[in-house]
This record gives sequence, structure tokens and C-alpha cells, in this order.
Amino acid sequence: MAKQDRARAFYDNSALIRRLNHRYPRAFRAVWELYLKALQFRYGDSLPPLHPTTPLLQARRWKIPQYQTSGNDTGPRILFFSFTGWSKNIVQDALLGQALAMRGAQVAYFTCGGSFPLCYIHNASSNVPPMPCGRCRAYADSGLGAFGFTPQMMNDVISASEQKDLKAQIDSISDTLLTSYEMDGIRLGYYASVSARWFLLTNKVDDSAEMMERLRGFIYLGALAYTAIQRLIQQFKPDKIVMFNGLHAPERMVQEAAVRHGIPYVCTERGYMVNTLYATHNMPCAGYPLDGLWSMFKDTPLSEGQNAVLDEYLHARRYGGKLMDNLWEGVRADETTLRSEVGLIPGRRTVAAFTNVQGDTAVIDKDLAYPDLRDWIDGLIACFRQRPEVDLVFRIHPAETRMKRYTPRTGFGQYIAERHPDLPSHIKVIPSASTLSSYTLAGLSDLVMVYTSTVGLETTLMGKHSAVSGMVHYREKGFTLDIRTPDDMEMWVRRWQAGELPPVDLELARRYAYMFFYRAMIPLDDIIEETSFGQMRLKLGGIDDLRPGQSKALDSICDSILSGAQFVNPTL
Repeated sequence: MAKQDRARAFYDNSALIRRLNHRYPRAFRAVWELYLKALQFRYGDSLPPLHPTTPLLQARRWKIPQYQTSGNDTGPRILFFSFTGWSKNIVQDALLGQALAMRGAQVAYFTCGGSFPLCYIHNASSNVPPMPCGRCRAYADSGLGAFGFTPQMMNDVISASEQKDLKAQIDSISDTLLTSYEMDGIRLGYYASVSARWFLLTNKVDDSAEMMERLRGFIYLGALAYTAIQRLIQQFKPDKIVMFNGLHAPERMVQEAAVRHGIPYVCTERGYMVNTLYATHNMPCAGYPLDGLWSMFKDTPLSEGQNAVLDEYLHARRYGGKLMDNLWEGVRADETTLRSEVGLIPGRRTVAAFTNVQGDTAVIDKDLAYPDLRDWIDGLIACFRQRPEVDLVFRIHPAETRMKRYTPRTGFGQYIAERHPDLPSHIKVIPSASTLSSYTLAGLSDLVMVYTSTVGLETTLMGKHSAVSGMVHYREKGFTLDIRTPDDMEMWVRRWQAGELPPVDLELARRYAYMFFYRAMIPLDDIIEETSFGQMRLKLGGIDDLRPGQSKALDSICDSILSGAQFVNPTL
């Protein structure tokens, strides 16, 4: 076991530290501070390795003065709602706050501060240890503090007795009314169901005790956030609110409050490409609402250089390049090997179906043609049972087994085996753990079926007809086969078999792909170096590198936050 893994195991398994985390967060904050000081002493003036604490240590060296707003300031007032201690999110929010302050804005921060019975800093995967409240709170507090900010926390805004009363009120809701629960006329129960499904890695709400417990916990978090934001709005009077992603119950309640008070808001998220930022105005990032950006660029042909850059990126994706998580380590891309192991006979027509990760933001409530992704799987099997002359191959998403935080209780491969034990020989399943290349399967296929997977866009760029059943951002743009009902599935398959499909509009698809991967995602390479989730360092010589004119990307992001302009990559 590596030293870092042994340290993590000790940290997670120490009864004393667990007690400090959950019961005495202030005491743990002191322990955390000693830990940071030990790291500072250990590395001295040398550059620490990439680690979640590295940007904090770098910022502390800069000795950034404590930020304070004055009552006479006239600049726009920006409130950051930084509800969790996700390291990249905290560092990014702190950098943006300092950059905005240097551009005349007044900046304030709110973070939850723990300790609460449930959070979305992690999910319920059995492979991922829960993130203790104390550690999360300590990172958020010290992270923002390293950049000169003192955030307000839940206990600063809502008293312990108020929190207790609110929890008792939510505990009194019957299980049957949880999903329909409303707070101040807002569908908090529904928003909590989104968080609960994400947490439990499932696309459906069931009546299990665990689901009810998680629903209740996220309703409590949402109710706390709504109460806090109402008071913060009254206290700080923000002109704009900035938050991460915008999908989960606390952020959705903040959005509802912002709309009621006429306050515009911005949601930020990790970009689709490594070390990039994606942001939206007045809507969550999840689902990539890109119609506005697409209207700007759909009629703009790509240059020779842009086409070359896109081709290079698409090729790199086949082997995990430029992705935060490399799912393709050790991938086997040989077509002969795939045909042999799957049992595909040359000369037979092949349809490839690519499943999503369960509970992913890309699939929750993105149902359209079918009630759920499982129903889509059932529909595909029913459709192709009647077509023994065609091979249907399901590729179960590799993340189900290759990414610890996405390991579901019941994978789609297991679902197919249990639900359809009598699969005919021409319907095949490539399991999640297989190292056979999904791109090789796509390349040899004659038709591709997806729900909301990005692979549907990539296979279209291969010249394949891709049939899309869920509400994914690239559907109905003129280059996919769009399925709205199960009858549409039958119709497109019949037309495909009869040779009646229109040609794939490759030029339009390439324009969209370039817009998505390059125009919508703003690179942060001159600001942050990040190799994997949380493993990062700042690529700045000091706080003055955040001033106007030092970074095109930072200038553009700050301008869009302040002006409401479209977020778009300024470096192209």
C-alpha cells in the first residue's frame, strides 16, 4: 500500500478523528490547521506535489491580506454559495472571488460548515468512504481563508435551536409525502429526490427505507439552504449569486430564492475536458444547456486548423486522453479480438447500444421516449428479438467497475442477466469490466443506440447513424435520429434496414462537437494544473497574476459573471 493510501486509511479509520469530525468540528479545525502547518514546514520553499492542499499552501505563501468589504463600496455585490469542500470547487471559487474583487466587485462567501446527517460530497457507493463533515468544513474554511476570505457558515446564520426545530418538522413528514413536499410553494421534495437518486446511484425513486432516509436528509439540507439564503440576501443584498453545478437540493433552493428576489445567478462546473470550466447563467450546468451558444456558431464553418484540433481530441478520447478519469487504461482496440470474444460474425449487420452510468447527472430526469433507462434496455431487446438477422450488442459503461464513485448496487449488466435470462444468441452484452474498446465496437457497428451518452455524438462524427432516446444536449440539432416514443424506435430501425435513412450531416455534427468541446469549455491551463480529481497546484506566481490583463480566460469568466454575457472560450 502506498504511503498516501496508508495515511488515508489511518485518517478514515481513526475513532478519535471520526469523533472530532462529526462531534467537534471546531476541534477538528484545529487539528486540520496543525496538519497544514506541518505540510508547510515539510516543504518549506520547495514546490509541494500535486495534492488538494497544495493550492492552499501556495496561497498562504503569498500572505494575502484579509479581504473586507466597506460600506462605501459601489461595485457589484457577488455572493458565492460554496456549499461543499470539493477541493477544485473551493479553490476555483476563491480564485474567482479574488479576481472579481480586483475588478471592483464586492465579494462574500457562504459555506455549510457542518455537521449534518447527509451531504452530497460523496455518494453511497460501497467503494467510496464517506467524507466526514469536519474534514469537508475544514477544507472549505481553510481554503477560502488562504485566499483572504472568511466565509459565513450555517451556524452563523441559523441558530442550533432553529436547526433542531426545522429537522423535527421534516422528520414529521410521512414517507408517502416526501417527494411531493413543498416549502414556501417550492418543490423541495422533488429537488431532494434528484439528490437522493444521485446519492444512491439510481434513476428512480423507490419506497425503500434507505431512499426515504436520503430523501428526508436532502429535504433538510434544502430547507437549511433556503432559510440561510433568505437571510444572506437580506444581509448582503447581492447583485449576483455564484454556485457550483446547481443540480442538488441546496443549490436549487438558492436558485428559487434568487428568482423570487430578482437576483441573477451563475452556475459553474468542471468542464468536459480536463482542466476547463463550464458555466451557465440562470440555469443549472447539468445537462449542458447550449442552445444559445449553438445559435451563435451553428452556421460558422470550421477552419482547417479547428478540424485538425477536433480530430486530435477525438482520437485521444479513445485512449482516455484529456479526460479527468481514464477509463481506457489497458484497452484492447483490435477488431478481430472484439469479434472473437463477443461472437460477431463478419458480414452480419451490428447494432451497438451504449448504456449510461446510473445516477449520473446526465441521465436523471432526462427520460423522454421511455420512463427509464431500464425500459429503454427492455425496448431494445424486444425490438431486436424479432430481428435475428441483426446482432445487438450492449456495451455496459466501464465506469460501473472502473470508477469507485460510480459503482452501483445493481449494474446494468446484472439487470439484463436477471431481467432477460433467455437472451437469444444474437443479443450480446459486453460487461463493464471488459477492456474491449467501446470505440472499436462503434466503428464496426452499422447503427448506434444511446440514451444520453456522449458516445452518441462521437459515433455520429464517425459517420454512424446514432439514435438518441433521452433528452441529451446534442439531440434535435440536425444530425441524430431522435426518438420520442417507442414507436419511433421501431420506425428508425425499419428505415435503417430498408436503407431509407438520410445521410449523416457530418459538417453540422463537427461544428456542434467543436462548439461543445472547445467553445463552451474555458481552459484554465494558465491558472491551475490538475492531473486527476483534487490533485492540483496553482500555476501563478502570486495573487497579482489574477489582475485584469494577465489571463484571457480569467478576464472572460469575470466579465461574463459581471455582465451576464455568454460564457465562451476566449482563447480560440
